[in-house]
Amino acid sequence: MVSRTYSTEGVVLKTKEIGEADKLVTLFTRRFGKVVALAKGVRRITSRRAGTLEPATQGVFFFAHGKTWDILTQVQLINSFAAARRHLARVTQVYQLLEVTDLLTREHQVHPEIYDLVVTTLTKLNQPGQRRQLLVNNIRQLVNNLGFGPPPDASETALKHHIEAIANRALRTKAILG
Repeated sequence: MVSRTYSTEGVVLKTKEIGEADKLVTLFTRRFGKVVALAKGVRRITSRRAGTLEPATQGVFFFAHGKTWDILTQVQLINSFAAARRHLARVTQVYQLLEVTDLLTREHQVHPEIYDLVVTTLTKLNQPGQRRQLLVNNIRQLVNNLGFGPPPDASETALKHHIEAIANRALRTKAILG
């Protein structure tokens, strides 16, 4: 018999408002890869889960299987990476990492090594100091680990164009790469 509920550790990649009080949450998880789930009522003022569903939040997420989307029922916060949210440049770097991860991964393709790389990168971006080169190197590693191969040369611009060619669209996050 298949369980109607499941849980996994994950990181919020992005959210989208649905209806008056709900959000569609895209997560990258350790056990299930990328998962899109519906968080019902999370936009209500009284919702306790709203803060745990911000992009780049790491937690243990609990789901119930649904018809169109699985339903996100509960979250246990692991790390909000609050220090990275206090500086505009760092926030931009975090969002670039999340965007590239979202673009280059497909739903339900499990990549525990990519999950670990994303969490490690977020942890380091949360620490003081310059992190641009770390971000570029880790995004380059993410692209390679997903099997897309290296860009034609080692420049940040080449990496950006390589990612955009793979995704068949321009990156939306403010330019860190290139």
